[in-house]
Amino acid sequence: EAERRRFAAQVEHLDRQLARLRISHSHDKVINLEKKSERQNRHLRLVERERDSLRRVCEDSQARAVTLQADYDEKRSECAALERLIAQSVACDICEEDRCSECPDLDGRLILCVGGRAQLIDQYRALVARCNGRFDHHDGGLEDNRQRLQSMLSSADAVVCVTDCVSHNASERLKRFCKQHEKPYVFLRSSGTSTFARALETVAK
Repeated sequence: EAERRRFAAQVEHLDRQLARLRISHSHDKVINLEKKSERQNRHLRLVERERDSLRRVCEDSQARAVTLQADYDEKRSECAALERLIAQSVACDICEEDRCSECPDLDGRLILCVGGRAQLIDQYRALVARCNGRFDHHDGGLEDNRQRLQSMLSSADAVVCVTDCVSHNASERLKRFCKQHEKPYVFLRSSGTSTFARALETVAK
């Protein structure tokens, strides 16, 4: 009986030691897992910040691509319009006709150009004449009398305004006048010949 009690005490003591070892081992394992989890969380936050940054870059790039595509399409249309007019002008020179049937037909309408670079005005005038139209020009308030613009707008059948070479006041007055009198008008962002040629095709339709 004494031997049994001694062995029972030893077993109980070993059980307590085993329990302590199990608890200690689990505690160390939990600590290691917590450390690993914290490292992974830091890495995850870093990846998320990088992802958000790349997403913003992607969105900006997509918006830029849309803008560039629109600009490209517009410039391509302008170049195509100018190429058609150049080709038609060559054909007209060969056949010695004042007006080619392939040119946009302005049907004798008076086209008022507001703004535009001074060195291009003669080219504008020639393009309008080639398209069976009449041409008039106002510099948009830089030198010409602003009151004169009102009377010229009244006389014009259609208006082409080059916004990068015209005062803001003249541009707004022109827009209000044309809307009020239901007069066709086209606003151009630049004063290139190809841009003006495209505008003539728009007005002729």
